[in-house]
Amino acid sequence: MESKLGLPPAATGAIAAALPAILQKFAHKTNDPNDQSITHESLSKSLGGLGGLF
Repeated sequence: MESKLGLPPAATGAIAAALPAILQKFAHKTNDPNDQSITHESLSKSLGGLGGLF
């Protein structure tokens, strides 16, 4: 049975398992004043603002 995304359950499980680590890396990068590779402003622009959530 495929997921709503058209992926097999093993693939969606792997993605779900990786998400916390990915989000933690993004959070660390955005909160590190010495790392300018990702900023709140760049995230907001790339995500279309999302109604001012960022």
